[in-house]
Amino acid sequence: MAAPDPARDDPFFAELRRKHPDVDIVLLPPVDPAPPDLPPATIGQALATRRHALAVVEALWGRIDRTLESPVQFWWPQADPRLQRYVVMAAIADLEEGETEAVTNRIARALLDLGWQPQPSPADQPALLARVGSLDVKVTGHDSAVAVEIVSDPLHLTPETMSRLAEAS
Repeated sequence: MAAPDPARDDPFFAELRRKHPDVDIVLLPPVDPAPPDLPPATIGQALATRRHALAVVEALWGRIDRTLESPVQFWWPQADPRLQRYVVMAAIADLEEGETEAVTNRIARALLDLGWQPQPSPADQPALLARVGSLDVKVTGHDSAVAVEIVSDPLHLTPETMSRLAEAS
């Protein structure tokens, strides 16, 4: 016996179910409005996180003899708007066929030389993941490019700290 379907009595969901019977609808509970467990980060902590993430990508590019050109950098808001992660993304593009795996391997070697422990990704693309301290590094190979994404642990940033960070940029 199937569980009762509360969406059946709702006009919107009933119509959706009628047109798409193979789709299951799951309603997630709202985000907990309680403040995060983390104490608010200071401007110094946020700036240090930003500098550390950028230094990692600069070190990787230096170890594989590439010039870092304008990495994308931003604070990534989480489900709780008080929490932010710092993200740095960079890529090596216009690679020849078969060169992607070699570049990914060189970045893996650079991570090992820097004391990180890269692990292969379960994806079908040449990719690896590494974590040290408060940073995660994801390296993904594509057809003619290798992308590197560095993401920090979440920080509890107040609006005042965010505005001071914007001024410091």
